[in-house]
Amino acid sequence: MSLQVEFLGMKLKTPFLVGSGPWLSQGSEAQNIVKGLSPYWGGIVTKSYIHPTGKHPYITPHLWTTKEFRGRAMQNSGPPCTQLTDEELRGIEVSCKAAHDEGLVLIASIMGKTEDEWKLMSRQLENAGCDAIELNLSCPSTLDSHKGKGRNIGQIPEQVYDIIRIVKSATTLPVIPKLTPIVNDIGEIAASCESAGADAITAINTVTGIIGIDVETGIPYSSDKDGRAYVSGISGGAIRPIGLRCVSDIYKRTDLPIFGVGGIQDWKNVVEYIMVGAPAVQVCTGFMLKGFNIGKRMANGLTKFMERKGYESVYDFCGVAHKHLTTTYKELTVYAVVDEEKCNGCAQCVPACCESQHIALSLENKKANVNTERCRGCGLCAVVCKQEAISFVSR
Repeated sequence: MSLQVEFLGMKLKTPFLVGSGPWLSQGSEAQNIVKGLSPYWGGIVTKSYIHPTGKHPYITPHLWTTKEFRGRAMQNSGPPCTQLTDEELRGIEVSCKAAHDEGLVLIASIMGKTEDEWKLMSRQLENAGCDAIELNLSCPSTLDSHKGKGRNIGQIPEQVYDIIRIVKSATTLPVIPKLTPIVNDIGEIAASCESAGADAITAINTVTGIIGIDVETGIPYSSDKDGRAYVSGISGGAIRPIGLRCVSDIYKRTDLPIFGVGGIQDWKNVVEYIMVGAPAVQVCTGFMLKGFNIGKRMANGLTKFMERKGYESVYDFCGVAHKHLTTTYKELTVYAVVDEEKCNGCAQCVPACCESQHIALSLENKKANVNTERCRGCGLCAVVCKQEAISFVSR
């Protein structure tokens, strides 16, 4: 049994990479952390590079959350993308060597504005020793998503196609577009990537949103100290259902390998992404919140899972969820059953059911009781049950 994955010829020690994001403001700084990543990680994706003539303002703070979402989601608007200066290129060369010495791959993320910028940065980063180029076609920040950049490009199949062709003409490295979930049909975008010659796809980037509003002041929490608020990307566990759906759609529409991204917090989340079709994943917010050791915990958990299930490699269960995913509905009639040993009598299921017109649940002898004649099998009671005491059987 092995956690190793071969992805576009890159040999990954484990299927986990640290994804592009605020954790690393400059790719040249990666040299300082590679020893902490080995042996539980497969590699690193840098913060996105821009041409030296580009400039983004530095917002502080640029990471926000709320009491409700703490540990589950956050919003970010920075730090700004790194200018690919000569000094930075010298630093990324050192980082590439340091990563390779530890058996890690280093993928460079880039975001250009013109054909020349895309080409130049691709060539420079190939010469610096990077293993692949990830194209940031999906940054949701208002600073990056104006015409010709970020999310706006990733929403237009023709522009996605053109940029991939441009970069493919400039480098021999694998080219991996990173896609936004903010589209009508991500499968269509992915098909355009494949037609253009992309080698793989990364999905997804963060989801545009506002983390919350301070109701006492009316100011969104995603604001600076002057009260100027920003619309930008939401990340963390809250976006994982969106990421799983997007990876599933891409898997069905293309033959390209996929890096699954979005809301990965433990080994089970890794397995979920593998099962919808991504043989490798990228972890950013989880890494930022939990540090190096999340890689160790994911590796240990995934190893035990695979040994228990008898899997020799991640490819043994990559995509297995698809045989269960269907767009055809089959009418089944079920009713709820309560496991009295698990039920603690909290009665949260009772108003959920009785105030939703079914009136099929009551509390008897401090346990939830189901009127099977009235139960419609909708599932709401199981949704609210924190004890996981409710299941369903066929009539």
